[in-house]
Amino acid sequence: MYSFFNFPKAIPYTEYEHQKNEFLCDLKNLLGSQTFSVYQIGEVGLLGVSDLDFLIVLENFNYKKKIISLAKKFSLVDKPLFITYGNIPDIQYFTHHMEFDYVYGKDCILPNLEKNQNLGLIYAWKILFFSALRNYYIPKYSKKINVKALLSHIYDLRYPIHYLGLMFPLGSRCLNFISNFEEFRNTWFTHKDQERLLDYLSEAIDITYYLIYIFDKIVGHLSLQKSYFYGRYPTICMDFKDKKDYKYYTERYFKLFGSRDRFVVLPKSLDYRFWKGDLAIALEKIMSINSNFLNFGLDKWWLNRILLVKKSIDFFKIKFFSWYEKI
Repeated sequence: MYSFFNFPKAIPYTEYEHQKNEFLCDLKNLLGSQTFSVYQIGEVGLLGVSDLDFLIVLENFNYKKKIISLAKKFSLVDKPLFITYGNIPDIQYFTHHMEFDYVYGKDCILPNLEKNQNLGLIYAWKILFFSALRNYYIPKYSKKINVKALLSHIYDLRYPIHYLGLMFPLGSRCLNFISNFEEFRNTWFTHKDQERLLDYLSEAIDITYYLIYIFDKIVGHLSLQKSYFYGRYPTICMDFKDKKDYKYYTERYFKLFGSRDRFVVLPKSLDYRFWKGDLAIALEKIMSINSNFLNFGLDKWWLNRILLVKKSIDFFKIKFFSWYEKI
């Protein structure tokens, strides 16, 4: 039996506008005469689930921490993204978002951004590796459904579907899934169908595995050696002849160790440490502009101490799992 919590509450659009204006007013007071620009990223989709996402362009990051603290005052404002004016020409290496609505300051976003397939692969990979399955299996096995979070997490699949679809013909089930879920999500306050949300959760897991196989087919096999990640994103990266084994062994781990770990078994092509050529060069450039793109740590030093302990525990659990399952 599943339990459901954190149901979204309908919020009028006027409240979004109010918080947007108040946040901008506070930014002006904080930064004074300094030059800065503000863009809204994307659009507000489902009122009550969607947040206000902003890109803030600065001359330097001296006020970055203060702006982050400022944003926390507003319930609808997500943690902003930051970039310097000097890095604007390479903004496609900073964020996968390509739609920026001007809000305030010097209008400096280039209208025609270069399309780069390697960047599309990397942005698809980030969701497939860091979130997706990890955000689906925990509610599935804990049987605790954070409704607001799940409505967002499943919708995030639109990004890898879009980017991989530019490089490979995706099946109709995959394409129909995201359009059907978008309609379900946008009409949530009308039906509030919890059972259908569970159906979408199961389907999202299957769609994610399909996208992982497509990514693997595009990138190709890189190494026969197994590799491991421990800590925030415990993972075994290896290659199976039978693609169904990735799902089988991931779910075996959850059945053995419970629902706390964000563990997955993935193809070797999803281990970025083995990437070569243009894909590796594109990731290196992303990291030169946004050092937090691959953030395996946590914000506070004491949390990283705890994470270090978790890495040690993960090491023994995953090694035992590999031995127990003979993989």
